[in-house]
Amino acid sequence: MRRASRFESDLAKRVSGLHITKYGRQRCTTETRSGKLRQRIFCAVAFAYLFSYLCSRAAASMAASDIMDTYTIYFADVSVVITSQPLPSIYSVMECDDELRISRTNLVKKAETDKYIAVLTPDVERTMASLAAQFVQVEAAGGVAVNGLGRRLLIRRNGRWDLPKGHREAGESLEACAARETEEETGVHVASVGGLLCTTIHCYNLYGRWEMKHTSWFEMRAAEGSVLRPQGEEGIAALVEKFKGIVEAHGTLTSVDEWGKRRLAYPINDLIEGYYVYMTCEVTPEMPAELDRVFKITDGILRSIIVAVEE
Repeated sequence: MRRASRFESDLAKRVSGLHITKYGRQRCTTETRSGKLRQRIFCAVAFAYLFSYLCSRAAASMAASDIMDTYTIYFADVSVVITSQPLPSIYSVMECDDELRISRTNLVKKAETDKYIAVLTPDVERTMASLAAQFVQVEAAGGVAVNGLGRRLLIRRNGRWDLPKGHREAGESLEACAARETEEETGVHVASVGGLLCTTIHCYNLYGRWEMKHTSWFEMRAAEGSVLRPQGEEGIAALVEKFKGIVEAHGTLTSVDEWGKRRLAYPINDLIEGYYVYMTCEVTPEMPAELDRVFKITDGILRSIIVAVEE
């Protein structure tokens, strides 16, 4: 099997998991109809744009990737490297305890201030295992689809260029997952799935549950004549703007966090994924009941919940 070039590996690493958001206490939650909410494009210009962004972070990351006995974990834009060897001075060092363990809580706190963190340990596997035990493990797959012209398939997700990927379903191989997610998200038919490029690890907090997602990235060949069929963002954007307007008319809208497409806890109307939007707001006492009423009668809202937070 061909080894991935450093650029290909670094591409998949950087693009795949820079979207984790820190979530605070939320008061209003809406979940809109599942949508393929990404603009898709076979575009060399976009690829070049993405490459220029990656280059801004390449020096430190390349130094870490050159060390074989390491794990690189991403918390949003923060890179955490578990290693037995020193890294460049751009990395802030975090020590393990006497049993070579590292606290998730302490690591998350440090990630709030530092973008590059090195966890130094004489036993990388042991330290990694102790950290992984503090997360729910999730498997996913995606990849770099290339057409006959040598152009790479990118998608636009939450304001960033990304690669198609998604969670693996029960009984599904990682290769099949990568192909399915690419086809579902872009409409491009995958003719073949090649070798594994790399595996990336991303950690995030979802509904108060910390997850560690292992994403396997594959090289894929797009079938000739495939037509991009992205579903526009207008419908979701319109719903978000509608409820922002309702809230702002009766109170103060503190924040809007768009989590994007996520797998549902259970199928709803034969859908297995939904687009999640979290709003934090301060409204008059009678407003939650009115919001709940409007949520229930609005097409496109699958489920909603309103939670009052006492200060």
